[in-house]
Amino acid sequence: MDVSIITWDENYYDSCYEDYLQIMKNNEIVYYGYCYELISYNEEARYKFVFEFNYGDIKNKCDMGIVKFENNFLMVPYREKIYQYDYKYLPLKFTEQQLLRLMSKEEISLINKISCSDILLQWLGLSNFKGYFDTFKEYKKQLFYDIYFVDIDKLDDNIENFFKEISKLRNREIVKILKNDFEIVTAYLNTGKIWEAFLKKDDKIYLNTELDVSIDVTDIVEKYYKKEREKVLKEIVKYGDKLYGNKIFKI
Repeated sequence: MDVSIITWDENYYDSCYEDYLQIMKNNEIVYYGYCYELISYNEEARYKFVFEFNYGDIKNKCDMGIVKFENNFLMVPYREKIYQYDYKYLPLKFTEQQLLRLMSKEEISLINKISCSDILLQWLGLSNFKGYFDTFKEYKKQLFYDIYFVDIDKLDDNIENFFKEISKLRNREIVKILKNDFEIVTAYLNTGKIWEAFLKKDDKIYLNTELDVSIDVTDIVEKYYKKEREKVLKEIVKYGDKLYGNKIFKI
């Protein structure tokens, strides 16, 4: 992930200087505008500092929280804004040296450590699900309802409840991962969008945040997989050859 930061001054009327800033991820503008308009501070909030990215459109502001994970600093979609139709989220990771171009060392020391809830917001933000919603709760409900297939065996009949259970996780261990070591598992939405929602390696499944951080949800996957297996077994016992004929099922 290549993040670059460019700052410069522009002279107006020979006496007034304005400090400008541009942040890029690869070739995409994340922020362009005045330095002083980028960050706001709230001592009482979960995210002490909120970055107001505009993605090159100075009329648009997409609030992002910032959290610390090990020696890096990660952006998190803002819960109170993520459900808005024009909200945009790109996963970003800053080193401390990069962040020192935007903030003081004292300010950086106030940034909270990442939590399970932060990872869930990063995960949801990558769905790029759009609609006109009034609340975060309504947004999640419609997103999970809209998913019609996940590329994991035996989940089809339980998709909505499966995602709901994941979204309620709170005290999971946060782990460092390398995305390139994993196979991407996709979820398909009725809107036509494809959400690269999970990462799989051997028998383990993690949430995909497109950052080097995640939580393990293998036990939840297995729980819903087992429910589906039990359903098939009960049907075989109950109906036998009338329902399945001479087919052989691998359970």
